[in-house]
Amino acid sequence: MICMLYFKSDRANHLTLSHKERYIPMSDNKKLLKRVWGGALLLAGIGVFFRIPQVMPQIEEIRQFSAIMPFIRFCFYLIGILLIGGGCRKLYETCQGEQDRNIDG
Repeated sequence: MICMLYFKSDRANHLTLSHKERYIPMSDNKKLLKRVWGGALLLAGIGVFFRIPQVMPQIEEIRQFSAIMPFIRFCFYLIGILLIGGGCRKLYETCQGEQDRNIDG
């Protein structure tokens, strides 16, 4: 009989074994990588917001895109919002995991 184990995310800083319910703490390197990745996403989203006003006149010069400029502008801003939201979420989860660990002991 083959017994398969899989990991599922239980908290921001723990993984749970599916049938043993044992917590495996996340390594410090992984926490640092998640924080760096969250910061990079956040900065990329902010960069998109600063870059849109500079790029939109260049895109408007392209004749094929001039008819759908509101849609293109909406898509760029949506990408920026998603990047900022993802970065904030990643940073919030890593900070919450750190606070949970400090409260637990």
